Amino acid sequence: MPWPRWPPPPPPLQHHHPGGADCACCLAAPSSLHQTLSELDHSRSAAAAAAAGDLARLRTMIDRDPRAGVAPPRGSSDGFTPLHHASRAGSAAAVSMLLAAGADPNAETAAGKATPLHRAAFAGHAEASRLLLRAGADAARGDADGETAAFKAASQVSRLFSLSCFFTCCRG
Repeated sequence: MPWPRWPPPPPPLQHHHPGGADCACCLAAPSSLHQTLSELDHSRSAAAAAAAGDLARLRTMIDRDPRAGVAPPRGSSDGFTPLHHASRAGSAAAVSMLLAAGADPNAETAAGKATPLHRAAFAGHAEASRLLLRAGADAARGDADGETAAFKAASQVSRLFSLSCFFTCCRG
């Protein structure tokens, strides 16, 4: 009978490496420090620049490839264009730049059928909403739930009013 090994081996995926060295088992474990390829593509896209309001980077990308300001990021299947991202973030300057580059103010997302106007209105960004409307955004268009941009804005106002009442009137 073989002698038992002492000390016993550590349990898998909870072991310690001398000097902090990585091994194949640790490298294969998921980590919040690792990005997927689609996340990396997105972080380098015009959509990310638009969401961040990084106008210099966005201008450079549009100048290099005019489609960068119009189309969803490479590898994206959700239909969110850079204009959706700029509208949701409320970056009026990015919205203006993207519209001037030919972005469609009525582009729809794949699943929710949300337009940039839906995103701006839901987030309460009045200037971005005005720019989109001036560029021809359809205020009467409903999303997949049949909700218009005005309904999205009103529901947010109602929700915020309810929270305000709760915190001012209902403190126990």
